[in-house]
Amino acid sequence: MSVTSVPIQVAADDLIESFSRRMFEMIGGGRQTYYRFSRTISWEPAVNIQEDEKHIHLCVEVAGLAREKIIVEAIGQSIRICGERPIPQPPKTNGPTCVVHMEINSGAFERVVKLPDRADLAQVEAELDAGFLWITVSKKPEDDCKSS
Repeated sequence: MSVTSVPIQVAADDLIESFSRRMFEMIGGGRQTYYRFSRTISWEPAVNIQEDEKHIHLCVEVAGLAREKIIVEAIGQSIRICGERPIPQPPKTNGPTCVVHMEINSGAFERVVKLPDRADLAQVEAELDAGFLWITVSKKPEDDCKSS
């Protein structure tokens, strides 16, 4: 007989999620409701990484944020991207609104991306374009990579 172990934290998270869902259903009075349950306080934006001969390019999905609300730091051999995104609000409403369904992450976020030794974190540029934060990191010359 094969036994599969489940990490305790995952089992506890599933129990909390199940409890949260049942409590929400009870409070909702039986009507159909939609909600999103998050297991953590912060969320991580999606990241794509591409390389060319001279650079490593990170594309971070941060729709709805102004550049000045995003912090980009080089720490050791990693890039840290963090900030906070408010819950999106409709531009025009006729009175107070009620959330019916929520999939867009909001609140504090953080993403740490470990880069290879060939990345020169002294030369980093960031640019926001159409909801994507493009971070460009120069590569060290080949000789520098071989000596480290």
